[in-house]
Amino acid sequence: MVKNDVPEGRIFERILSQNEPQKDVANLKNDISNSDLENLMMLIKQYNNGSFEIQKKPISRISTSEKIKQSKSAKKTKSVYLLGELRRFWDYDNSEYIKKKQLRGYDIQKRNYNEKLGIVNRYYTKCFTEDKKIQDLTTH
Repeated sequence: MVKNDVPEGRIFERILSQNEPQKDVANLKNDISNSDLENLMMLIKQYNNGSFEIQKKPISRISTSEKIKQSKSAKKTKSVYLLGELRRFWDYDNSEYIKKKQLRGYDIQKRNYNEKLGIVNRYYTKCFTEDKKIQDLTTH
């Protein structure tokens, strides 16, 4: 059987092998036979190393420039102070980290976290001021 001057089962080889402009899929699907579909699936499997799954990537509705603007504005507005954050982290009664560990069933000893809080108060306060932000830390 011949469709559009091309033998049946060969239409996709011609489409995929030649650098032709994109075909309108709505019009193309009316001209496809079952053998053409089988040949297309074989070609896709060969192209994808034996896998027929086509991965769909989520389409972002926000343009890249808007994302960059949002991330820059988020960085500017949120300031995290180093000593305050360390004290919150090691505070046995108020730490989110400790609460999550306890929920997971870990045996959390208050003494251990009080020792860590003491280290923060003894040593870190000598090296950093109260207004030092985590974002301002560098490797130098």
